[in-house]
Amino acid sequence: MQYNSSVSVESYIYIQNNTSLFANTTNGTENATIFDDLTLTPELICRRESSLLFLLLMLGTVWLAVSLFNFNKTPYLQASKRELLADYALPCAVLLLSFIGSFVFRDIPVEHFRYSAHFEFSRARLEYLPWTAFIACMGLGFSLSLLFFMDQNISAAMVNNPCNKLKKGCAYHLDLFVVGILNGFLSMYGLPWMHGVLPHSPLHVRSLADVEERVDQGHAAYPPNHYIRRCPQRKIHMFTLCQMIQLGLMCFFGFSPWPYVKMVFPVIILLLLPFRHKIVPVVIDQKYLEALDGENQ
Repeated sequence: MQYNSSVSVESYIYIQNNTSLFANTTNGTENATIFDDLTLTPELICRRESSLLFLLLMLGTVWLAVSLFNFNKTPYLQASKRELLADYALPCAVLLLSFIGSFVFRDIPVEHFRYSAHFEFSRARLEYLPWTAFIACMGLGFSLSLLFFMDQNISAAMVNNPCNKLKKGCAYHLDLFVVGILNGFLSMYGLPWMHGVLPHSPLHVRSLADVEERVDQGHAAYPPNHYIRRCPQRKIHMFTLCQMIQLGLMCFFGFSPWPYVKMVFPVIILLLLPFRHKIVPVVIDQKYLEALDGENQ
C-alpha cells in the first residue's frame, strides 16, 4: 500500500465515517479503489500516544527549565556552575527534551519537519507579480509591521530597564532601523524574519549579567521602590486579572484555526495600548500602575 500525503486528516475521518454512503453509490470494485488510493502516512493520523507524547514533552520542558532556573538557590555544585545552569536553563531544557522525544520515543509516529534536500539560495521574482499583488502585500505588510513594532519595542524596553544597569545606553530607533534592514533582505530571499522577542531577549540579558540577591532574615528582600511594598495585594491581583484577559484575547486571535482571524492579531496588539491607558486606570489607581509598571525602579 502506497501512502498519499496530499490527503488531509479531515478527509480521512470524513470518508471513514461515511463508508455506507460510498457503499450505496458505488459498487464493490469502485469502493475498494477509492480506499486503496486514500492512504495516509502514519504521522498524519491523529493518535492518542502522539498527543500524550507532545503533552509530556511540553510539561517536561517547562518543569526542567524552571528547575534549572532555580538551581542557583540550591547547595549543589559550585556557585559558578549553578549560575551557568540557571542562565541557560531554557535552551538546556529544550535540547534535552528534544533528544528524548526524538530518540527515546522514536517508535511513536509524529510529524517531522519537512525540508527540501535541494536548497537553492535565490531571490524572489517580484518583477513577475501583478500590481494588484503589491497592493495586497502592502495591506498585509502594514499589519505585520505593527506586530514587529510592538514586539521589538516591548522587548527593547524590558532589556533597557534601569534595573538591568546596562553599561551602554538604549538605542530604540537604531535597533528598529537595523531590524527593518535585516527583514527587508530576508524577505527578498524568502528567509524567516527576525526581531527582538519575549522571553529570549530578557533571558539573554540575564545570562550576561551579574545578579545579586539580597536576603533579609532568610527571605528575599525587596527594595523600598518595589511594587510588592508599594501596592496592596488586591490591586496586584486585579492587575494580574487584566493581564490574563489580554492574554486570552491574544491567544484566541493568535492561535485561531481561521487564517482571516489570525490576520487581525496585529490590530489586537495595537488595541492593547488604549486598553492599558484608558480602561485599566478605571479599576486601578494610577499610583499603583506606576509601581506595577516599574517606572521608578
